[in-house]
Amino acid sequence: MKMTYSKREQTSKTIVVLFAALSLLMVLAISTAYAVYSYGYKIGDKYDFNMQTTSTTDTPSGKAGSSTSYGVAFTIRDIREDYNSHRIDIKYLAVVSTGGMYGFGSDVISEGNMEGDPRPFIGGSTLGFPSSPFITTDWELRADEWQTYVENNYANKPGHLIKSNTHSNGLFALDIDLDVDQEHSEYDFNNDGTPDAYTGTLAMKIEYDSNGVLSSASMKTNIDAGTKGTLDYSMSAGRGQAALGGGIPADTFTYALIIIGVIMAFIVGLMVSKMMPPRKATMSQPSPNPSSRSP
Repeated sequence: MKMTYSKREQTSKTIVVLFAALSLLMVLAISTAYAVYSYGYKIGDKYDFNMQTTSTTDTPSGKAGSSTSYGVAFTIRDIREDYNSHRIDIKYLAVVSTGGMYGFGSDVISEGNMEGDPRPFIGGSTLGFPSSPFITTDWELRADEWQTYVENNYANKPGHLIKSNTHSNGLFALDIDLDVDQEHSEYDFNNDGTPDAYTGTLAMKIEYDSNGVLSSASMKTNIDAGTKGTLDYSMSAGRGQAALGGGIPADTFTYALIIIGVIMAFIVGLMVSKMMPPRKATMSQPSPNPSSRSP
């Protein structure tokens, strides 16, 4: 017995298969185009940051100190890739607690664009930040850029001995011992026109979360020129959680789209199959056996 199907049934089955395949291809295309770079923040996210700086100079002529503290609330208004010569260009709305202090302008609320993934890794600051508040999570590339930054600024600088250098999965840290002679010193504590040799330490640490948003940053410098004077400087930045959402990592979003697309294609295919008329089986009639015919 041979099962045969009508042309209509065969055509319907072909349409179901093609629809499922096209649905999956569309989801893959959309997810691939979602982001060239990996990051988890998105339009509408809000992040609150706090910044503190302290500086103290102590000399035989006197002692002076200063400190600042301010907050910045960012709302991400738009994100563009490979725009304005930036890998990631972020349009933001910022609320600054200083209200025009520290050279941030006269407006409490301001809009602007920042380089969300600076070249080089440590680039120009935004509203006093030591590094961009938002970068991409291509950690191997970020590690290479950090290493380039360290080599260009500290590795071959006279009197700077690197004790440790960390660059892994969003954590970047550097510890340096200082022993700078008079020829290479940039400090003149007694204002006699001659730079003073000094010893000390320099430490910095920058940490990003899995979305590429700055979690914390710190920098500390201690300079000791003996009887001529000392200088201590520190800066720290930190934040809480995103006020809205907090973003979804790009990889997670991509995989979710693919899974949803496969499920949708399966459900649609199943529904179309149920709407098709029942299959009808027909019996193929056997051909007459010539040997059984009467002469």
